Amino acid sequence: MSGETSSPLVIVGIAGVVLRDNQILMVRRKYGRYRQKWCIPCGHVEPGEDVRQAVKREIKEETGLDVEIGDVVDVLSTHHPGGKSVVGVYFLATEKGGILVAGDDASEAEFFPLDQPPTEMAFQADKVIMDRLIDRRQCAVERRRFSAGAIPARQLLLQPVATGAVMEETKSSKPLV
Repeated sequence: MSGETSSPLVIVGIAGVVLRDNQILMVRRKYGRYRQKWCIPCGHVEPGEDVRQAVKREIKEETGLDVEIGDVVDVLSTHHPGGKSVVGVYFLATEKGGILVAGDDASEAEFFPLDQPPTEMAFQADKVIMDRLIDRRQCAVERRRFSAGAIPARQLLLQPVATGAVMEETKSSKPLV
């Protein structure tokens, strides 16, 4: 590593996955190059801040909701034009109060069906997370069916397992394996 420390090589990003039934909370960004595009409520960890507190803060600022932070949903690495890299940690967040209203750097806050995301997405990584949530829910349904004897064990064991992905944030973003 070089002796330069003027800017971080990798930034820690956080996002809060708030679900209502089969819907996910998303915000429309108000500023910047992703202005008017939708994303999962997210932000960066500030110096000295705990990652879970950062998620709670960002969700409150962007949506008005009070949440309890749960397990890590997934971790993705994204690489943006200009050499900026972000390690995005997605946490499950459960609503505990507040009123859904866009704030801070969000112009709108709204729930969308997991399988019908808005067409104008800010980050490809969010679509990957949504697809993985759908896959996990389908696997959970199949596990329940297996437990009830409706699916043979061999069929359940031969299903693919989702793994982490590295993303390039460009106009034609696709997971890099």
